[in-house]
Amino acid sequence: MASKNANFGSVEFVEAEGKTYVAVTELKPGAVGLAGAVMQNVTHIAPAIAAFFFTQTLVGTAGGMAPMAI
Repeated sequence: MASKNANFGSVEFVEAEGKTYVAVTELKPGAVGLAGAVMQNVTHIAPAIAAFFFTQTLVGTAGGMAPMAI
C-alpha cells in the first residue's frame, strides 16, 4: 500500500517545527484498551523487576561470587 507519506521513514525526512504529523497505520481506534496497554508495559518492566528481586537470592546463595554468577 503506497501512500503520499511513504517518505516519512527515510533519512531525508526532517520534522518541521510547529507542524503536526500523524502516523499512517492500519490499527483501528480503540483496538488497544487500558488492560492491553498495562500488560504490554508490565512485560517491558518485568525483566528489570526480576533482576531486582533475584539479586538478594543470588547473593545469599553465591555470596562473594555473585558478580561472576550474573
